[in-house]
This record gives sequence, structure tokens and C-alpha cells, in this order.
Amino acid sequence: MEVSKRSLKLYFLYCITLFMGLNACQPVETTPQILEVKKTPPFPVSLLVGEDKHDAHPWLDQDHGELINIGESRELSLVDGGHWIVFELSMGQTVELSIAAEQEFDAYLFGPVIFRDSDQISYLEFLQFGSDKYIQGWNEFSQYTLNAAEGGNYLLVLMSANSRKDVDRSLVLNTRCFSKCESRAELEYNLESTISVPESLTLPRRNQITDIPYDHLNPLNEAKIELGRILFHSTQLGTKAKKSFGERTYSCASCHNLNYGSAAGAPQGIGEGGSGGVFNNDDHSRRFIDQNYDDADIDAQPIASPSILNSAYLKTALWNGALGIADVLVPNGFPLHNANKDNLDKWKPGTPPFWSHLGFTGLETQAIVGLHVHRMSIHDSPLKSDPKVISLFEEAFSDEEIYTLTEVEDCYHLLLSQTFPDTYFSIHSEDSPTESLVSCASELASSPYRMSLVSDLKVSLAIAAYERSLLASESPFQRWLRARVNAQHEKQVHMTLDELRGAQIFFAPTLGNCAHCHSGPALSDGEFHVMGLADLLSSDRSRVHTKFFEGEEKGRGGWLQSESQKYAFKTPQLYNLSQRSFFGHGSTHQSIESIVRYMTQGQRMVSFVGGDRPLDSAFTERDLSESQIRDLIAFVTTGLLDETLVEELPQSDLAECIISSDPTSQKEQACDIDIY
Repeated sequence: MEVSKRSLKLYFLYCITLFMGLNACQPVETTPQILEVKKTPPFPVSLLVGEDKHDAHPWLDQDHGELINIGESRELSLVDGGHWIVFELSMGQTVELSIAAEQEFDAYLFGPVIFRDSDQISYLEFLQFGSDKYIQGWNEFSQYTLNAAEGGNYLLVLMSANSRKDVDRSLVLNTRCFSKCESRAELEYNLESTISVPESLTLPRRNQITDIPYDHLNPLNEAKIELGRILFHSTQLGTKAKKSFGERTYSCASCHNLNYGSAAGAPQGIGEGGSGGVFNNDDHSRRFIDQNYDDADIDAQPIASPSILNSAYLKTALWNGALGIADVLVPNGFPLHNANKDNLDKWKPGTPPFWSHLGFTGLETQAIVGLHVHRMSIHDSPLKSDPKVISLFEEAFSDEEIYTLTEVEDCYHLLLSQTFPDTYFSIHSEDSPTESLVSCASELASSPYRMSLVSDLKVSLAIAAYERSLLASESPFQRWLRARVNAQHEKQVHMTLDELRGAQIFFAPTLGNCAHCHSGPALSDGEFHVMGLADLLSSDRSRVHTKFFEGEEKGRGGWLQSESQKYAFKTPQLYNLSQRSFFGHGSTHQSIESIVRYMTQGQRMVSFVGGDRPLDSAFTERDLSESQIRDLIAFVTTGLLDETLVEELPQSDLAECIISSDPTSQKEQACDIDIY
């Protein structure tokens, strides 16, 4: 369909009217006249792009548009009276656009839109956001200067202001940069120079099972990971709830929800006794307390639930590292040493952390302990007779592995009968079991499940196997790293200019120095540091029940009873933080900007946290400008976001809700199960 220039102008005027609230680019100089927009009637999009919205007007075709770097000049010829240019800007970058031509032109500015792949840039992506800038009567005596409030790609559409066919429509577009003028090539070179060994930061892809770090007692295979994925999200394991109406209403994912970066949708995780919060959106953005529960019956974590993402690299589990004893085996690399081997006497008999004596790494131990503490079991669950689940068990656990686990099953069975779910770190009862009663080193009575294909121990190992596969390997930063490691096999994927600057600040010792603690593929050294953060007592507790167990609020030192390590908490991983709303072991920061600014200021949050305990030597004020802090926030917010991880969620159906199945969660998922 042929489209007149007047129709195109009317369409753009309509876009401006519709989206005039967007102010991505603030004009610094206004030498060209900026059109004062008045209300115009709706204009059909089909007149611009054709009836099927794919048949574009010729001058908007890919052949009549091009990419340009700021600082370049480009000779253009407006085919059929129009031409488009795409250029990329950083947040806060100031640039000047000018033309050399014998006639006047009109221009429309769209954006920003972020394109991770330069081969897939399409003007249609820009048009859906409309334009809030219209430059009229642009000639060789005019310059247009803009300061980009947001970083990303911008579309400049040029149209001849003269309708005569014999008018020369050629021009030279000149671009000049005034601030933040490093090119993409310069920024990438700077980051590559800072990250001298990109392999040290690169995560395996989720389907590269043989490259994922593992526990020697829990070898990985595809069936075991798939089995764990089902069990992790299934509410059918919640068979031992305190309240009968709470049975089968919660899962592992209730506290480690992929919609929230595999953390909790609340300041702390809530299993039984929680309500809603399955999805991370405006309608269901928090998990609350079920009002049918008394505080004492609510299964609420006494500390913020850490993310499970990239936990394959965990040496120990929990904020204080109290779980696990075995080293993590890294394919083609050195084992990750578990320092808990030197603190065997610190595990108190009768408490779940004592289960570390089973001999697993932190992640496997956490899955084992979690099943017990949160009153979950497969033995009274319909999953035990589910054909698909049984088939996956058969594929996941070989006869050889079942035999290897027989003695572990015996010890598991003993610990199960001697450990109290309600006492996580310490017990105060006078009739507590003694060391000899819970020792796994002596001859033990046989477990009824020692040779069984299906058991709670094997459920836990399958869940841990799945958790190991939850790697944020498709985030922009990870894809950028892989392109450097495998230059001939990986397609170049862009981080934005802001993310590149932020990554440089993050890793440079003289700037952010964040990598002092946030190192390795998971961006966590797995060690413990005093950062002065407050605990849950200073958090939003108005709707979340909180209870403490002895030593937990004191971090690593509370468990080890070590004065030198009091208030030292494990370095958290940093991927997919933008899906969360609570940060720190006490959930006392509620935005990425808040926690980033705190970490760059180097001052304790509140004076009573840690008393006079010295802060970590690396926790000092960074001499960063406001612009550098914004770039650092951009890197953490979007450069480390793997949006594909939510695809790991199983599909909910009318037969079973996933993640949580309390009445509110059922409504959120549109699944209908009679629980109450």
C-alpha cells in the first residue's frame, strides 16, 4: 500500500501525542524548532506498515537504513523521501547531531530500545514505543543536542520537507560526542584487559551436564535433573504439615521461586502457613502469612532465603556455611575445598546441621535437611505411585549408585529418628540425644529404604542435582564472556554501553573492587565477611513472622562460636537480582540501588550490628562518581539477568498447582484443588 508523506507525518504526530509522557532524551540545545504537539485523531498503523504489518513502506525497509557510531559522519540519500539511522548511546551521554544539505528535513527520534544482537535491529521495535521528539525544518544551520536519560539504541527517522520530485534529497549527517564518548570497541577492550582470564568467570550452560560441578556421592545425569525439577516445584511432597489443611500446599520453590531469582517473594521464606506470592508481578508480588495459622505454626525462615542460582559452586550451605563437609568437584578444575572439615565438633547432635556427617557437600546437605525441616516426604505422597516419577527414578539412580548409598541410607534413617525439625541450630531439651546415639561411624540398624529405588534421601539428591543445573548462563555478561572464550563458535552478543562501563567498575581493583568478594563463576567467593548489615529485626516484619535460633543472627561466628567471625555472612551470588525486592541476610535493603550504594559507601548500616566488630577490610568507601554508580547498577540489574531461567518452571494444570497450593496460590495459578 502506498503511503503519502502527509500520512506518515500524521502517524508520527499521533505517536507523539500517545507517548508524549516519555522523555528518554532531554534536549540541551533547541536550535531546531521543536514542534508543539497538539492532539490528533488516531491514525491506523496499517497505513505505515501495510495491512499485514510486515509490508513496510520502502524507505523504512532495511536496505534504506543503517547503523552509525557517534563521532562518525555519513553521506545519505533519502530514497522515496525517507531514511533511518540507528545509533547507540550511554546513559547520560551528550551528543550533537547536525546535517549538511541544500534543503530542509524533518526528523523523528525514537528510543531507547536495547538490542542484544546487532543483526536483529528492527525499526518496528522502536515504533511500538512511539516518539517524543519531532525536529521540524532541520537544515545546515541547525544542530540538535541531546542528553540521553537512558542508555540504549535510538532510531532517527529523516524525511524530506520538500515534496518536489526534482529536489536533491542527499545530505551529510554529522555526529559529535561531548561526554561519555568511549566507543563500544574501547569499552570492550577496557573490560577484556581487566578480566584477563574470562574462563574463571564463565558458567557452564545448563545442558552441559558434564561441565557442572558435582558431589562425588551424587553424580549428575539428565534424568536425575528432570526428576529434581519436578520434585522441587511439586506441592505433593508437603505431607507432614503441622496443620491438616496445610498438607500439600507448599514446595521447595515456595522459598526458592524462579520468579524471584530463585529466592523468596518476601523478606524471608515461608513454607507452610504462607499465602500466595507465586508470580512476580503487580497482581501477586509478595508472599504473606495465611491468617488461618498461629505464629508458632508458621514455617518461616529466621533469615532471608538465599538464592539457589549458581549453587553448583557452593562449598557450604546457609548464610553461616554450617551445612556440608565434602569438597565440590569441578570438571577440568580444582576441587572447591570445604573448610567445615576442620570444625566437626561444632555440629550439635540432635540438630539438622549434624546431618553433614552423611558426607555430602553443602548443597546436597541443604536439600536433605530441607526435606526434613520443612516436613516433606515422598512416602505418603501420590508422587510415589506416579508412573512418570517412577520412570525417572529408574533412569536417575543406577543399581550401582543405590548400592553405594546403602550405608548412607542407614545413617539417614538414624538421624531422621533423632533430629528435631523445630531446632535448627541448637536444642535446649534435657533429654536431647547424645553423641553416641547419632554417630554414623558405628554399625547401624538397616534402613527400610536402604535398597529402595524411591526414598526421601534420593528425593533430596535429585533436588540437589536440579539445583546444580540452575545456572544463569544465558545472561548478557555470561554470553559476552563465552564469545571471548569461544570466539569462533559463539555469536557476539552485546552488553549495553552502560553494562560494559558497569562491569569495568565492578571488576577493576581501583574502582568498585567488587570482585574482591564476588569472584568466580557465581560471583561469590563462598567466604564470610562482616559488612555491617542489619538482620531481620530491622526488616519489614509487619506481615512476616520471625523467629530466631541460637547463633544464626551472628553468622559464621555464631555457629563456630568464634569471636573473630561473629557477624560474618557468606558472600551471596549476584545473578537475577532484578527479579527480587529484598537484599542482604536480613532483607533490609529493598532495591538494587539501595544495596549497591550501601556497599560503595563502606559504612555499617546500624551501629549495633556486630557491636565493635571491625568491618571487612575490603568494605571501604569507593571513590565513585554518581555516573559510575549508575553504570554499576546497570551491570548488576540487567547485565547479570538471565531471563530464560523461568523456562525451567513446570507447567501448572488443574490437577496440581506448582510452587504453592494454598487457596490464594490456587487462584493465582487458576488451578482448583480442594484443600480446606
